[in-house]
Order: sequence, then C-alpha cells, then structure tokens
Amino acid sequence: MKHPFLPIALLVASPVLAQDIPLDTAIARALRHERFAEARSIVADMGTLRNREVGSSWYPQLQLNAQSTIQNEQIAFPATLPGFAPPEVPLDFHRVLVNFSQTVYDGSTTKARRRLEQLDSDQQDLTLARRELDLRGQVTQRYMAVLLAEAQEQLVELRKGTLQEQRQRLVSAVEAGAALGADSAALAAEWITADQEAVQVRHTVERLRDELRTLTDDARMTTSSFMVPDDTTIAEGSAAQRPDIRAFDLRMQALDAQSDLALGGRLPKVRVFGNAGYGDPGYNTFNEEWRPMLLAGIGLEWRILDWGSRRRNDHLLDLQHELLQQDKDHLMEQWDIALAAQRRNIRQDRELVATDDRLVALRGQVSAAKAEQLANGTITASEYITELNKEHAARLGREVHRLQAVLAVRTYNDIQGK
Repeated sequence: MKHPFLPIALLVASPVLAQDIPLDTAIARALRHERFAEARSIVADMGTLRNREVGSSWYPQLQLNAQSTIQNEQIAFPATLPGFAPPEVPLDFHRVLVNFSQTVYDGSTTKARRRLEQLDSDQQDLTLARRELDLRGQVTQRYMAVLLAEAQEQLVELRKGTLQEQRQRLVSAVEAGAALGADSAALAAEWITADQEAVQVRHTVERLRDELRTLTDDARMTTSSFMVPDDTTIAEGSAAQRPDIRAFDLRMQALDAQSDLALGGRLPKVRVFGNAGYGDPGYNTFNEEWRPMLLAGIGLEWRILDWGSRRRNDHLLDLQHELLQQDKDHLMEQWDIALAAQRRNIRQDRELVATDDRLVALRGQVSAAKAEQLANGTITASEYITELNKEHAARLGREVHRLQAVLAVRTYNDIQGK
C-alpha cells in the first residue's frame, strides 16, 4: 500500500544516520564546484578594466597624422599690379603632425559613466548571489529529502520485521485452530506491500544522492551519512537584503546616474589642443620648403538648446523609477507573506514535535495489544494491519515534523538572504 507520507520524502528529508557530511559542508562543496569565487573575481576584474577605460577619456590624446597631397590647381589671384608678382601657392602639400588634445572639463560625464559601470558590476555580483542562494536551496532540499527518505526506509524495515514476526506467531495459531489461514495470507500480502514501499524509497534515496553528487561534484555524496542540521536560531529581519530586492535599488541608482549623464551632456565642455610637426609648406603656404609647424588652442563646446530633450528624458527616468519602486514593493510584500508563512510553519512543527513522542507511544501500545489479540484469534489480520499502519504513520510523522521544523528555520533565514 502507498503510504500517505511518501510524497513528503521528495520535498523534505531523512533522520540522522551517521555524522559524516553536514549540510553546511555539502553546500560549501556545491558552491566551490560552481566556482562562484572565481566568477566574482572575474566580475571584479571586468569592472576594473571598464573603469579604467572610462577614465582614459581624461588622459592626453596623441595622434600621428601624416599626409601627402597633390592637386591640379591652386588659388590664383584674379588681378595683378604693375611691377608686383603675386606669390604662388604650391600644388603639393607634405605634412607630418602629432595632434594633441586634453579634456579640461567634461560636465562630470566621466564621473556618471564610472558610476554606471560600477552599478553594472554590482548587478552582476548580485546575479551571482541570486544563483548562490538558489543553489543553497537546491542542496538543502535534497539533503533533507535524503534524511527523511532514509528515516522512512528504516521505519518500513521495522514494519516489515514486525509483520514477519506476527506472521510466524499466526502460523502457530492457525495450526492450533485459533486463527484463520486468510489472516496469515493478509499479513504476507502486507509484508510484500511494505517491501515494495522500501524499494520505492530506496530508489528515491539513490536519485537524491546522485543529484547531490552532481551538484557538489563529490562522489562521497552517494555513500556518506548525513546529519540532521542543528538549526534552531531564527535570524530576525526582513527580506530587504535579498539579492533580488537589492537589485531593484541598484537599478534605481542606475537611473539616477543616467540622469546625471544626461545633465552632463548639457553642460559646457572645455579642452585644450594643439599639434607639432613639419610640413612642406608649413603654416606659411607661400613658403615652399620644409618648416616646423606648431599650434595650440583652447576649445569650448556647449549645447545651448536641446528642444526639451533633457526635460523629456528626466520625465522618462522618473516614470521608470516609479515602476521599479512599485515592482520592488510588490516583491517585498510577497517575501513578507512568505516569511509570515514560515514563522507559522516553525511554530506549528515545534508544537507537533512536542506531542509526537506521546502519540507514538500510544500507537505502539495499541498495536501491541492488537498483536496479542491477533495471536489469540480475537481480531482479524485486517484490524491488526490498520493499527500497525497507524503506528507507522505516527513514527514517520514524528520524523517529518522534526525535519520540517529544521527545514522551516533554514528556509526562513534563506528568504531573508542570511
């Protein structure tokens, strides 16, 4: 028969067997396998490179410009004076110049771009944090599911032993005429049902352990014993520090940085420039010989009129900011609901655990009494099996409540991103 608590084995986990691999160790191995530390280092390096690239706009810009041209005609004076021969402009030009440019003031656009690059790096880091939190949950769920399934497996083996023992006692009663042969067959059928349940649970354990081996890249996950985590401390707080919540804050900060960048586009920009080199001719185009060429200057660029572009851009950013705030508030409400539900689950599971031992003891007394009655032929095997299954359900329920209480605390802390 399928046990009503069996589906829970796929979601929670099994009791203590041996102190070999704690849950936190399994999580640490999974995180190391996914190379989160290396990924964070790469994100940091990328952020440093992008920051340097943005900052390079403040460095002096040097450019070599060499060109040689020839043309079929040049400027000619339309009229001449008697006794005066106008100078001739050469038809070919040959120049080698090093151009220089240095930004003096850029309207703080570089500062805004650096801020955007830093926020982008922070967003990538939060993406890794979300993946890490998800991986923690995957390992925790499977680890606890193994614990519960192995506890269920032990209880099924205990029930099989009890059924076998009662069947042997019943054989003697049948031979003595105190019981019916059908009762012995009923116990045999129940034993087969329990054995099939044990097979299902065993394969569930193997599947869960194989998944943990894949997540951790550790072959010992298939053979080592697991421990029930000793988690009783509830970290009080909120979900505000979760990566997905903090991501909204970064996106809103990015909108502010974009607004600063747009503002910088309206401010004046000042630069100094110049060049140095040789040319034939030089800056005196009438002197057809190689001459040094030197030039220096200062430039101003200022977008005076933008036809409302800045105002429309600010309004658009304000609307995006409002939408992000609404999405953040909605997600915070969802996590607050989840936290409240977990608090109730913790209280519920702890209250159930407090009465589980008494329930198991009473169910055990009833099934023991029914076993004697079955041996004496005063009840049928069906009645005994009913009470035995109730005892089994009580024992399994105790393990479920004990592990769910631990899992609820873990889940509560994980929701807060702790």
